[in-house]
Amino acid sequence: MTLEELEKRLKETERRLKEAEQRITINEDIEQIKQLHVRYVNALTFIEWDNVIDCFAEDSSIDVQFGGLIKGKAKIAKFFKEMLPQIHIGKEGIFVIHPQITVDGDRAKGNWLMYMMYADHRTWQSRYWIQGIYAVSYTHL
Repeated sequence: MTLEELEKRLKETERRLKEAEQRITINEDIEQIKQLHVRYVNALTFIEWDNVIDCFAEDSSIDVQFGGLIKGKAKIAKFFKEMLPQIHIGKEGIFVIHPQITVDGDRAKGNWLMYMMYADHRTWQSRYWIQGIYAVSYTHL
């Protein structure tokens, strides 16, 4: 094999390694996003408001049906600690499944199918379920 052929082969190997590194990084990012979202949902389910708030970046915003668009981590914290407890006392079953996550550099987007069970708080029997979509934007901190 000539030196030129070896150099060409080396460049191709380097290119393939770089592509593999990028795929590994994206897969690792997706797994971290899944873990973050599960941590958020678990904290929401068990009314651990400080843990919920820790899942948000400083410049986050949320758009909720009964609160509208809420911008900034401080206002989000106020929402979770003051407004949400008026309707959410915990122990409702919240499940998110089927994540579709795309990563682009230090940003990502995800859609999760969400199911929430509302229970009778005397018997904890299921009263009804609701279904919705969590559409989320993520940023690397």
